[in-house]
Amino acid sequence: MMRIILVALAISMILSWVLYHAEALGGDDPQLPEFNAHCSDDVNRFCSGVTRGRGRVFTCLRANKEKISENCHDYIAGKLNKVMSSFLSFRTNCGDDYSKFCKNVERGEGRVMQCLWMRSSEISTDCKKQIAPFRLFEY
Repeated sequence: MMRIILVALAISMILSWVLYHAEALGGDDPQLPEFNAHCSDDVNRFCSGVTRGRGRVFTCLRANKEKISENCHDYIAGKLNKVMSSFLSFRTNCGDDYSKFCKNVERGEGRVMQCLWMRSSEISTDCKKQIAPFRLFEY
């Protein structure tokens, strides 16, 4: 049962994080310059009318995946692969933190990930490292 919950959580996290996080594109995110270097032309071309934040720019790029540049496509694919592979160790690195801080949080729409981020000063170092790749999907 716990395995099913964690698999569902993992799948939910990637889909939800893409669609939900509350911060806008910009700010002091260390991934932003790298993202801009690979995808800013595509964002300007295909997503200029999209309100930034809550994963809307990322969702727009994914919706235009057949049209975006190979450079941007490869960057996003690489980030997605990194995130997906990180699910394999999520239980090991964040299971205790999830149980301690977020087990009563309703899953979906990025709520569990947001819970972990909001507790970032309290969660384990391993869990912090585990959830760091998800930061890209705020855009």
